[in-house]
Amino acid sequence: SKMELIMSLQDEFQKSEQNTSGSSAESLSIMHTLAMAYWEAKLYEESKVVLQEAYEQRKALLGDAHVDTLTSMKCLATLQHKLGEGKEAWVKLEVCHSKCKSELGEDHPLTTEVGLMLSTFSSGSSQKAKVSDADKEITKPMSKKMLIKLILLGIMLMIIGYMIALRLSKSFEKSK
Repeated sequence: SKMELIMSLQDEFQKSEQNTSGSSAESLSIMHTLAMAYWEAKLYEESKVVLQEAYEQRKALLGDAHVDTLTSMKCLATLQHKLGEGKEAWVKLEVCHSKCKSELGEDHPLTTEVGLMLSTFSSGSSQKAKVSDADKEITKPMSKKMLIKLILLGIMLMIIGYMIALRLSKSFEKSK
């Protein structure tokens, strides 16, 4: 059951902390997994506390641009959005996306995921700044239909790229 998994992860985390005399990348990975188990069990406040701690400790141990730190940041922002903390979630996702782009690159899966999240999350009415009508048009969440079209377009482009690479490799083999 979910509660058994949570208890098992709590034990595993405590043992890991004792074996390493404090936080290690391994114990923080267990902590992150524990937070996700709380989330799965719909214990959102517990999940938020543990995710916040995992994020802060990963940031201190691994740096604020490490993929594990950015993953915890993304998960924390997602949970904050779910809990109705839209503005905080939006700001955290924007920072996360910026760091992902600069540190991991535009093509990294985490960069892509956070970018998609930003396009589907709405900063909504919780955003205090005045927004012009033109800006509102830009920040509207992407429709599911548009998202599907973009995914299909990406798949088509990958297939075309594969076909071109295949033709180039065949023509290269013939030239030998």
